[in-house]
Amino acid sequence: MYGYFRPYHSNLTHRERQLFNSYYCRICYCLRIVGGQMARFCTTYDAAVYALILALQSKEEAPPVLPCERIGRKNLKLFSEDEVGIKFANLSLISVGEKIRDDRLDKNDFKTKVISAVFSSAIKKAKAAEPDIAKGSFEGTDRINVLQDGGAPLESVFSAYGDMAAESFSHFLDMTKETEELVRSVSEWIFLVDMVVDYGEDYERGTYNGFKKEGFATFSEYFNVHYKEFLSIADKVGQRLVDALMAVRDDSRVWNTLYKIIIYAIDTVIPAAIEGKDVEFHYFSDLFERINENRRFNKEIKRLRIDRNEKG
Repeated sequence: MYGYFRPYHSNLTHRERQLFNSYYCRICYCLRIVGGQMARFCTTYDAAVYALILALQSKEEAPPVLPCERIGRKNLKLFSEDEVGIKFANLSLISVGEKIRDDRLDKNDFKTKVISAVFSSAIKKAKAAEPDIAKGSFEGTDRINVLQDGGAPLESVFSAYGDMAAESFSHFLDMTKETEELVRSVSEWIFLVDMVVDYGEDYERGTYNGFKKEGFATFSEYFNVHYKEFLSIADKVGQRLVDALMAVRDDSRVWNTLYKIIIYAIDTVIPAAIEGKDVEFHYFSDLFERINENRRFNKEIKRLRIDRNEKG
């Protein structure tokens, strides 16, 4: 599960944060509707970015901004007939299912088996609800595996990831060529980062990685020798994403939010990954971080009110 496009709050205005959170929370609530509580762990920041891209074209009204309801069911009623949100939730589960299927082919370790068991029922329901998306994702994953196993050029594998993303989101709306290009370029950039992050594990397990070279067990070792090769590819993928983003520019709040999140990710994620820093999305640590931030914020508000009353 991916989460490289993270909404760093210091870069966003209050309204932009609310906008992003409304799409993120919509997917989370809809995942609970279609797959139960555990399915909410499949919510990712990247899914919210894709949702914003489609909203940029459709001009839909943003979902409501709601407080997180971890146990109650009051807010679920607001999304029970949200067709787009439900479709996004099902796509998220189908994507997780394909990731699990791929992992079981590559390693099938205890962790993969546990994750498969936990989400199996929800994934089956999602596939039944969206058979066309499920079929396209299955065929797309198989095509990617054939290309990887056959030693196809890296550009072909990138393109296959873009094709799979474009096919999946074509079920949401009739995308313009500009929107489709942005969806493709986002998918390819995520694949690029994922190869950097997974390099060491892929080397150890003997699984596919487009950058892997014999004798270089870590990405740092590879990069120290082959940095020109890598940077050439990374610059090309990143520039394509920037060009695609600028091609849909309309200076709306949706676009401005996307621009800030995507550009910040391009500028920071790959350099951090090269240094070996953790750039992945972690649900529990992020959740606890947000809870602690809210607690500190509420304490500060109470303190300021006391100070203000005392001065008065």
